[in-house]
Amino acid sequence: MSILTKLTDLGRELAVATKSVQENIATLRAKIAARRTALSHAEEGPYPREEIRARIRAWVAEQGEAWRTHHAPDLVYTFGSPHDVRVPWNASTPVTWGALCRYAPQIAATLIADMEAQEYEAGPSSADRPSVVAQLKAELAELEATEEHAVDEASAVGVTIAHRPEVIERRQGEARARQLADEATRAQREREAAVNTQHAQRQPSSVSPYLTAHPSARQAFAAEASRQ
Repeated sequence: MSILTKLTDLGRELAVATKSVQENIATLRAKIAARRTALSHAEEGPYPREEIRARIRAWVAEQGEAWRTHHAPDLVYTFGSPHDVRVPWNASTPVTWGALCRYAPQIAATLIADMEAQEYEAGPSSADRPSVVAQLKAELAELEATEEHAVDEASAVGVTIAHRPEVIERRQGEARARQLADEATRAQREREAAVNTQHAQRQPSSVSPYLTAHPSARQAFAAEASRQ
C-alpha cells in the first residue's frame, strides 16, 4: 500500500471519527434542551385537573364563608329592625363574588366545567412536584457535566467545538476569581515581607555593653522596638 493511499485512508478515518464526536455532542445538547423544557414544565406547569377541581371548590367555599362572617350579622339588624327594612343593596346592586359563592355555591360546578373544557398539558401534582423537579435537576446536571467533558476531550484530540455559552461564562468567572485570589495572596506576601524588612532594619546590629550588663534595660529596649 502506497503512502498516499495510507494518508487517504487515515484522513477518511479522521473525518469519520470527527463526525462521530460532533454527533455525540449534538445528541447530548439535544437531551440537555429536552431536560430543560421538562424541568420548566415541572416547575411552572398547571396542576392536574383533579387538583384544580379541589382548589376551585375550596376557593368558592372560602369566599362564601368570608362573606357570611362579615355580612351575616347585618341581617339581624337589617331585617330585625322595628322600622322599615333597609338593606345596603337592592335589585340594581351588583352581586359580589362573596355573596355569589355564599348563596349560589353551585357556581363551583360551572367554574369546573369551564376548566374541564380547556386542553392543556398538566404538570406534576403539588405532592409529587418537589421530587420530580429534584430528579430532573439531577439528570440535567449530569447531562451538562457529560457534555462539557466531551467537548474538552474533543478539543484534546484536535476537534474544536465551542462550549455552551453558560460554560464559557462560568469558566471565565472562575478564572477571574482565581486571578483575584492569586493577586491578593501575592499582595499579602509583599506586605508581610515589607514589614519583616522594616522590623529587621530597626534591630540593633550589636548589643551595647550597658544593655549586656543590665538585662531589665535590654528587655525594655526590645519591647519598645517591637512596638515600633
